[in-house]
Amino acid sequence: MSNDLAGFLSALEDAARRGAFDEFETLVIRAEAAITALTPDLAREAGAARRTISALRGELVRSPGFIDESARLSAALAAAEGMGDTLQAHRLSEALYRRGKAIMATLRLPEDDAAPLDEPTRALFAAIEAGDIERVRACLAGTDIDARQGPLQETALYHALSVEGRSPAMVAFLLSEGADPNAGMEGGYRPLHAIAAYPWGGEAPSTSARLAQMLVEAGGDIEARTESWGWTPLHRAILEGSDDELEALLQAGADPNIPFDDRSEPWFTPGRLPLQIAGHDTGRVRLLLDYGADPRKTDALGEDTASYLRMLIDEHLARRAEEDAHRAGLERSLALVRDWPARS
Repeated sequence: MSNDLAGFLSALEDAARRGAFDEFETLVIRAEAAITALTPDLAREAGAARRTISALRGELVRSPGFIDESARLSAALAAAEGMGDTLQAHRLSEALYRRGKAIMATLRLPEDDAAPLDEPTRALFAAIEAGDIERVRACLAGTDIDARQGPLQETALYHALSVEGRSPAMVAFLLSEGADPNAGMEGGYRPLHAIAAYPWGGEAPSTSARLAQMLVEAGGDIEARTESWGWTPLHRAILEGSDDELEALLQAGADPNIPFDDRSEPWFTPGRLPLQIAGHDTGRVRLLLDYGADPRKTDALGEDTASYLRMLIDEHLARRAEEDAHRAGLERSLALVRDWPARS
């Protein structure tokens, strides 16, 4: 292991024990860069390092420091909402969602998946994780391929889309064996919801795109909504996924103009449009526009994207948040949507 990578892992261990979330996430970016720089003959070392980071993230979210700070942020959010301080509430909500993404990532720690409900499930999940199609075939013989199993009550197909190094070949095999492309995990999460928020990182954009396209071609509903918050796969990508995952869903036909459901969380999303919620990230705004998002479409509150972005910018200015990076992103996005040519 390189000295730099070993140093980052040591620093990550210290940050995890202290519950220093922001420091931990910054170190993860630097550690991932060091992992990416490893030569191909060190692939095993790279995988071990990523598994170590995943395990340390689990330690982080269970630490007293992380739990106490999350509680403080939640209380501050409630206070900001009570005072009608929209800008502060928006910041706190985003901070809490970043922490929520870290918690979601820990659901895929290897040690969590090592003890499913029964031995047949353990054998099936292990075969999927190993990418061993023949073992999966044997495990599925005489069983319901769409049965929900394990601690997350997921189908074999959903599990195949959530494991580290998910394999298009494995997904293709399960679909060919009759797996329902709309049967996923409890809470109404369909397999296409698994395209976004892939917790392991390092996936090639072409892999994300291929997986999304395979599911749609098999009959997967790309506009299906979750039970609790009414998120479509694209909504999940906007809030929790990467740019590549977002584009994979757009390439597969996701509608960039479908508003967030009235049940959606966080609090600022109900009725709003994907363009509006992505507003601080100009790269994502351009991506949505490139795939047909209409900046002149109005949301459930009767506001188009430009009006919504101007409102947020005005709130930043009212608080004299001149150095706020989000405001700079909002201003760039406003200029982009304002000048975007109307589609015929």
